[in-house]
Order: sequence, then C-alpha cells, then structure tokens
Amino acid sequence: MDMFTREYGRFRLLAKGARRQKTGQRAILQSFQPLSISWSGKRSLMTLTGTEALQTYPRLKHRSLASAYYMSELLFKFLHANDSHEVLFEAYAQAIEQLAGNQESETVLRGFECSLLSEVGYGLQLEFDASSLLPIKNDAHYFYYPEKGPVEIDGQHDENGLAVSGRTLKSLAARQFVDQGSLKESKHLLRHLLARQIAGRSLNTREVYTQMLKLK
Repeated sequence: MDMFTREYGRFRLLAKGARRQKTGQRAILQSFQPLSISWSGKRSLMTLTGTEALQTYPRLKHRSLASAYYMSELLFKFLHANDSHEVLFEAYAQAIEQLAGNQESETVLRGFECSLLSEVGYGLQLEFDASSLLPIKNDAHYFYYPEKGPVEIDGQHDENGLAVSGRTLKSLAARQFVDQGSLKESKHLLRHLLARQIAGRSLNTREVYTQMLKLK
C-alpha cells in the first residue's frame, strides 16, 4: 500500500491479509481515508501492524475521485520517499476533505497545486511585478516567467512568458476565484509550471480521465 504520512512522508507498506473479510482491515484500508497506523520492519520492506480509522469521509466519485488520484500522482512525481512535508500533508488532507464535501474540484485542485509548488521550492510570485516591483493590478496583463514571476505586457509578444491577467494572479494569491475566466487561466498557468518541473513527463491520471470523458 502507498501511504502519505504527516511525520514520515510517503512510503510503501505490505498489508498482510488486508483483502480477507475476517481480518477487519478491508473496510478500514480504503483510498483517501485518514488513518492512524503502525508498522514494523526494515525500510526496504515494512509491514503494517495496526490501523485505526480517524474519520470516515464519503466515498469519492466521478470528478472528485479523479481529482484525488491526480493529487496523489503529483505527490509521487514531486516528493522523495521518506521525506516529511507536514505543510503539504495538511494541504492534501484539507483538499481530500473538500472533495468529499462536494466542493468544486477545479477550485480545490488549484489551491493544492499552489501549495505543492510552494512546498517543494517553486512557489509562485503573485503580488508584485518582477520588473517594476509595483503591486499587481487587476486590469493589467502580464507575462509570467517561471524564473522571476509576472512582468506587465508592454505590447510586445514574448514566447518565453505565459500571458495571464492581473485579476487571475490576485485570485491565485488569495486562493479565491471570482470568475470562470480566472479559474481557467489559473489552471493553464499552474499546469504549465507543473509540467516544467516534471520535465514534460505525462500524468497517467490526466490521460485516463481524458479518455473516460471521450468514452462518455
């Protein structure tokens, strides 16, 4: 089983007999449920020795389920095994709780993606123009450069920068999206920055979900 823990980061455990009905573990060991666990053994092969459900969320379905798997795949793409990230753990736990509460998945994902980039050292600069150092303006438009942040557009095209509105940058900074346009631009910007950090490697969950939508 793949585990993501507050104090020890992500790692894998062997859960012996977990599929058997009589063990009682089968009902507890469900995806995206908060648990208290214990284990033993060497780091190369650790065995689950105890589980306790801390809370039971409603089973995730459809878009919410796909979103949870997407966040989990990001964790495995970005984090080293056995490396603690307590702030990111809390952000992930909060996102799962929000998805279980039927909050808009796109809004939840944008907040989690921001937290992930920040925690692994690639946080977004969203409050000031990187060139003039002036505060971001709602009605202005910017090129966002991963190395330094947003620079207000002066009328010239730049293939190295990603165009984004000041309204979207402010929405991302506050984690509050005032309209669908800002939400869509935020998604485009964050996906571009995430893809840059994983060197263009594709995300399986995104491809699977895209195929599911085509079939539907």
